[in-house]
Amino acid sequence: MKSLKLVVLVLAFTFNGFAQAETKTYDGENPTALSKEIKSLLGNHEFSLNQDLNAKVTFVVNNENELVVLSVETQDQSLKSFIKSRLNYKKIKANLKQGLEYHLPVRIGANA
Repeated sequence: MKSLKLVVLVLAFTFNGFAQAETKTYDGENPTALSKEIKSLLGNHEFSLNQDLNAKVTFVVNNENELVVLSVETQDQSLKSFIKSRLNYKKIKANLKQGLEYHLPVRIGANA
């Protein structure tokens, strides 16, 4: 089941993509690379779910190429804490512009 949740998470990143505050496109090597990095940073979770959990993560990249989470919009406080703890100040390899706001939808699938 955990691998199914991760697959759902990767698909959410891949198909939903993300948009910057200025609506510029991602100008790294490809958006799938960022999705893979975020998936790796979020890793496995211990949520027991009846329904999908959704969140909108707003972040910037600082001059040390670290994600700085500005906000996590969700109704589930445990998801909010989980995302912040897993992503905030983590180095990434993807080539994102520093100082620009990025918005990333995150979805964790329910148990089937």
